[in-house]
Amino acid sequence: GATHGGWDYYLAGGYENEDGWRQATSAENLNGFLNLGRRGVDRGFSIQAFGAESRAETAGSLPESIFDVAPRTNFTTGDFEDLDQLQASISGYSRLGSSSRGAFTAYVRRTTAERFNVNQAPDNNVRSFTHNRTIGGNLDWRWTTPRPNGSFSLRLGADGGANRVHIELLEETPTIPSESELTTDVRSPSYDVAGYALADLRINEVTFSGGLRFDYIHIPFQNQLDPTADTSNTFRRLSPRGGLSFDLGPGASAYLSVGQSFRAPAVLELACADETAALGDGDERAGRHRAGARGAAGGLDRRARLAAVDRRVAPPPEHRAHRARVRAVREEERARDDPDPAVDRAPGELVRVHPGREGQPGEE
Repeated sequence: GATHGGWDYYLAGGYENEDGWRQATSAENLNGFLNLGRRGVDRGFSIQAFGAESRAETAGSLPESIFDVAPRTNFTTGDFEDLDQLQASISGYSRLGSSSRGAFTAYVRRTTAERFNVNQAPDNNVRSFTHNRTIGGNLDWRWTTPRPNGSFSLRLGADGGANRVHIELLEETPTIPSESELTTDVRSPSYDVAGYALADLRINEVTFSGGLRFDYIHIPFQNQLDPTADTSNTFRRLSPRGGLSFDLGPGASAYLSVGQSFRAPAVLELACADETAALGDGDERAGRHRAGARGAAGGLDRRARLAAVDRRVAPPPEHRAHRARVRAVREEERARDDPDPAVDRAPGELVRVHPGREGQPGEE
């Protein structure tokens, strides 16, 4: 890397190759990174590019009887994972007037993966292909104004992205690898948008902070082999946060903060091969509580922090309706086998399903 005439650049790359301790296992990785920019006090921009390719030949599970005798044995030779990724982004910032500043980022990303899993006969081997294309960006605006004994700052922003995911699963006959059956073919053109607002009020040595973030995420599930199984999931979440910080003296400070975070599930978490199972996990929500202090002593930076995180998974309505439909089908099957469900059955085993759309039961 170097800097010249207001421009700066950085170029890096790496290569790794290693063998595993179990038989017929190895890993190889190749990556490169480029950063080019021109930055000043009032404005600037940078361009980044990243690429990586890796291949790992892995070992499958091993029966305990074999592991006790020969732990380096590879019971299913031939498993591998082949991944590659390309990403590029451009970002910039500029002063807007005397007390505000704007910034932006735009990016594109492409990832592909091929995975192969060898099974023991009579089970077929499984090969998967995953392709993902992403484009997105964000805008950010900050404004600060002085106040008596302090200042007030406001930050507003928005971000969004669009993804195109394609997943294929094939079963291959071990004795005739050329014979394969496409068992899963799914596309998911998802998108997400979000907006946020943060504010800081500083009064002497105390700063009060607060903010909100709203996320809207739409994830379709398009079954290319059976369009009747198509579905979609939409997640909406408002996440608040707040905090206090204190300046305790030269180089010393303390803080308290509370907030919530949110993560929508990936398309593979929203679907499974068993049609009688739940569709998958819902969005993951976490409540965060933190307290900490920072100071300098003896020329060293000292830090202490306490944190508590409460994570919960909340299934979306589509999942609850799906489980209700599954329970209704199972109850109907049991009713055919036992015309009187009240006989020899505990009350807790009875399932009530309210009527919904025509031909489909509603939620429980």
